[in-house]
Amino acid sequence: MSEVKENVQGENSSQNNQSKETKKIVDAFSKAMEGLSTIFQGEGNIKPVKQLNSSSVPTLMQEVYKEEEEALAKRFKDGAKALMVAKIAYDRCIKQQEAEMQKAKNKKMKEFTQEANKLVGLIAQISELPQHYANALNPEGTSQEPSTDGEE
Repeated sequence: MSEVKENVQGENSSQNNQSKETKKIVDAFSKAMEGLSTIFQGEGNIKPVKQLNSSSVPTLMQEVYKEEEEALAKRFKDGAKALMVAKIAYDRCIKQQEAEMQKAKNKKMKEFTQEANKLVGLIAQISELPQHYANALNPEGTSQEPSTDGEE
């Protein structure tokens, strides 16, 4: 029986704690409502309207449509602005990449031209080789060329 008594007392204690907590919450809510009532100049201004006048519905719907249209227009403007900024960045990037590409092309053309000139120089050396050998074999340092005046 003592166990039953303890359980009943435990439940009563729990209910007392809950009722104290509920009382605190209700008191805080009442205090907040009093403050709002003062701010909004009466409790009637805080409570929501129970029924909407049917004659004001078309006007309200027009306001909703206008607000939605303005919101869509703002989204369009923001999107258009972002797109323009992206296009400007794109153009700058392309211009920079094209300049870098032209620089790389010029560098490679210059390297190719140098290699081609070296090769052309080798061809010139090959064509001059017989003359160099002739000069080397001539003790006077001049080549022996046939005379054109008929004397030998």
